[in-house]
Amino acid sequence: MARASAAAAATTTSTEDSAATPRPEGAKLDAAGVKQIITEARPPLVALLQQEIWAREAGIKFNTWEAVPPAGTPWEHIENPAFWANVSRRMKMGDKIIVVPRDGAFYGELVVWDAGQNWAHVSGSCQEKPAFGNAPGVDDQFQIAADPIDGFVVKRKASGAVLKKNLPNAEEARRWIIDHQQALRS
Repeated sequence: MARASAAAAATTTSTEDSAATPRPEGAKLDAAGVKQIITEARPPLVALLQQEIWAREAGIKFNTWEAVPPAGTPWEHIENPAFWANVSRRMKMGDKIIVVPRDGAFYGELVVWDAGQNWAHVSGSCQEKPAFGNAPGVDDQFQIAADPIDGFVVKRKASGAVLKKNLPNAEEARRWIIDHQQALRS
């Protein structure tokens, strides 16, 4: 717990320091200045909640977990020990964690190296979702998104409004959009 508190204090201090440092307008940025801007632009770390992780397989020695953090969670937060604070008591060394955020931005696999109360040391690899074109027959104003919890979702690109969710697969979403387009034209 002391480690997690120290890490949280260090994160808070560095964020507070960077926010408190004024930058004169028109000043040239050095490497530290660029790093400060990037740090300020990142969303704050939000720990994974109990309802966002499930045991996929319960093994004799090791478990496999499935974690679905909120949309927009960056990979850097996943690797932070404090991210696992709410669920780390359930983990042990050697466990595997599969991570796919709600927006499907990446797929990651992690190994738990050590875990305690309010922290877990993990490492692994991340594969970002490639950019795919629209499905055949689908207008550019619509987007089909895969949500690990809500199934396949149809959104309007311009507003981000969800038009239909809980579709079983991308083909059903494509058919729904085509039917919707035909209904709009009639």
